[in-house]
Amino acid sequence: MLALKNACDSGEIRGKILCVVSNRESAKGLEAARNCGLPAFLFSKKNYPKGRYRHMSCLLSDIGVNFIALAGYDELVRDPLLCDFSRRIVNIHPAPLPEFGGKGMFGEKVHLKVLESGVKYTGPTVHLVNENYDSGDILSHEPVEVLGDDTPASLAKKVLEAEHLLYTQTVGKISKGEIRI
Repeated sequence: MLALKNACDSGEIRGKILCVVSNRESAKGLEAARNCGLPAFLFSKKNYPKGRYRHMSCLLSDIGVNFIALAGYDELVRDPLLCDFSRRIVNIHPAPLPEFGGKGMFGEKVHLKVLESGVKYTGPTVHLVNENYDSGDILSHEPVEVLGDDTPASLAKKVLEAEHLLYTQTVGKISKGEIRI
């Protein structure tokens, strides 16, 4: 989230972050948003047992959001938000898709599966969000070499560095019309 905010502030991304939304109360992005003076909203299952995505879509529309960049949101996005923001929601995944994506593939699990597979390269993938986990159109990917002594933790660190660069570059290109979605 902070990488995207910094890219907006520098002009690399044509736009600005209007708010931050999370489904987890412990999300670091909520605290970071508040520290930056951005509105931060929690839409957890506990707070919104019914109609959560309807409420979220209404809020985002009311404050003028026209594009959503997920960053650590760890649930499947559902209608009506998905429909209302069709082809205007992107996500970043820490490994190549579709090989290392799908339900339950997040955090250390992804990097462990990459290491177990024996591939020589991994790296983040930016994709459009649709009704299935990690299956939307791929917009960009950045290869990260897997070394023989890598652990899930060391791989996660390398991939996170690449994620920050790739995500800001990709969202920047979308904002400038260089990537059409």
